[in-house]
Amino acid sequence: MVMEFSAANSKLAAILGTTKDGVKNLTDQAKELGRTTSATASQVTGLQIELAKLGFKDDAIINMTPQVLKFANAGFDASSAATASRNILLNLCDANGQLAQALGKPTTNLDELVDGLKKPQCRGS
Repeated sequence: MVMEFSAANSKLAAILGTTKDGVKNLTDQAKELGRTTSATASQVTGLQIELAKLGFKDDAIINMTPQVLKFANAGFDASSAATASRNILLNLCDANGQLAQALGKPTTNLDELVDGLKKPQCRGS
């Protein structure tokens, strides 16, 4: 288990383009969530790896990991939850995406998303 966790952290560091010391905050989070949730530290690191593969950076991964883990308690595996999150974000950015169209325009940042959600959209059925 320790070897698996260490190898996973090396892989995470490589994906993020840093060293194992560069992912210390992520490693600490994985250990903490491994102690306090039903996921093991290795599983948490696996989730972090999937988020890193999707292009998320350290801070975003730290913020997203606990929330994505909640999907795992609802029956979603980490990879599926991460992929679903990515697809939602891509759909928001795509001018032709259903989510962007529902909001009235593509959304490329949190402020635009919040503005889009505040404005009522009138649509025919």
